[in-house]
Amino acid sequence: MSKVETERRGRSFVVTINRPEVHNAVDGETAGLLYEAVEAFRRDDYLDVLILTGAGDVAFCSGADLGPCRTSDPPRCRGARAHGHQPYHGPV
Repeated sequence: MSKVETERRGRSFVVTINRPEVHNAVDGETAGLLYEAVEAFRRDDYLDVLILTGAGDVAFCSGADLGPCRTSDPPRCRGARAHGHQPYHGPV
């Protein structure tokens, strides 16, 4: 399964962070997939609503995944920018 899943429901676009084992913490790959999902929503003129949710019963999203920062590999701790993604500052 993907770390981020998308589903069209009529004119709504549901984006689900699918990492319940880490309370849906966002690592670099997940951040990139979220960015791609928002871009897909923006490009589709038929869609009106974006719903962001998290998988599992414990947490919507616990924030940044700091697990990689425990290793001795600092580049893994840089998050989305390490994967070539930039922060999104536009309208949704």
